[in-house]
Amino acid sequence: MMVKALKDRLRDRFSASVAETGYQELWQRAVVSAVCVSSDRTGLESIMNSMARDVEDRHPAELVDSRIDIIEGDAVAEEGQEA
Repeated sequence: MMVKALKDRLRDRFSASVAETGYQELWQRAVVSAVCVSSDRTGLESIMNSMARDVEDRHPAELVDSRIDIIEGDAVAEEGQEA
């Protein structure tokens, strides 16, 4: 139930797509992934850092690790061309 509450909070507060992506078979451990999309890298970094701080500050579970990966690409690819 703690993982569901965490996912719901991140979705509601940060408009992120959130999923439990690891250790689903264990009740003592979870990997939760959150994804945001933006054309503003600085704003995106701020949102992702805020999410990590929110998890550390508001949830009773121990945050073992967090990682932010930013994937950049063309905002719009012309039809028939690869992005």
